[in-house]
Amino acid sequence: MMLSLADLLNQNDKTIQVQVPYDKSEYSAFGLTYRVTSADPVSLVIHHEKNGKMTIDGKACMRFEIPCDRCLTPVPVEVPLEFEREIDLRKTPEQRAADLDEQPYVIGTDLDVDLLAEDELISNLPMKVLCREDCKGLCRVCGCNRNTTACSCDDHSSEDLRMSVIREIFEKSKEV
Repeated sequence: MMLSLADLLNQNDKTIQVQVPYDKSEYSAFGLTYRVTSADPVSLVIHHEKNGKMTIDGKACMRFEIPCDRCLTPVPVEVPLEFEREIDLRKTPEQRAADLDEQPYVIGTDLDVDLLAEDELISNLPMKVLCREDCKGLCRVCGCNRNTTACSCDDHSSEDLRMSVIREIFEKSKEV
C-alpha cells in the first residue's frame, strides 16, 4: 500500500503515526513463495526532521506457512518485525547507491509500506524451518514422509551421486 508523505514534508519537526494493513496473500523471496496466513497492520511512526530528512520506526507481525526443510509439511511460522530507517529525500539515486542506502520503497514522496515490510522480512525469515526437531524427512527412494509412513525401501544402499568422486579417490588411494 502506498502512503503519501507530501503533507508530512510540508512541515519541519512533524510526526505522524499510522497503521497500514498488509493485504498480500503471498510473499516471495529467493525463488520461493510462502503463503501469508495473517498479518498485523504495519505500525509506523514517521518523523520529518527537516528538509526531507525523516526517520521511520515500524512494527508488525506476520504469520506464514513455510514448508519443513526435511519433509515439506507446511509449518506455521510467526515473524515479528521491528525496524528503524532513516531517509534523506534530498539524496540522488547515485548518492544512495554510493552510500549503499538503496531505498526502493520510497518513490518520489510516496512510501510503499508493503515493500518496506518485505525488505525487512528478508533478514528476519528463519534460515531453517522444521516441523519438529526430530523430523525424519522424505525417503530418498519412494518419497514418502517418514514421519507418517514407514516404508521398506533400502535407501542406505542407494548411491549418492554427489559423493561418487570422493568415493573414487578413496578407492584409488589405499592409504587414506
